[in-house]
Amino acid sequence: TSAAFSIAPGTPAQLAIILPPPAAVIAGGAFDVHVRVRDASGNTVPGFAAPIAIAFDAAPTGASFLAGNAAVTPSDGDATFLG
Repeated sequence: TSAAFSIAPGTPAQLAIILPPPAAVIAGGAFDVHVRVRDASGNTVPGFAAPIAIAFDAAPTGASFLAGNAAVTPSDGDATFLG
């Protein structure tokens, strides 16, 4: 056996979409998006506490927009944008 040791995540390097938006949404329908802060090795970074913002790229019709909070402060490395 070996002595106990702990592994700490590295610095934040990427956002992983854990709960993506649905493929189709009825106009005016709400949906949630859940993201997780990860280091370069894919480990969750629970101590990251800076706000995360999301936005749509240009929609084909130009009519898409986000309701709710566009910026969320993660908790334990996870951020949920409520639709």
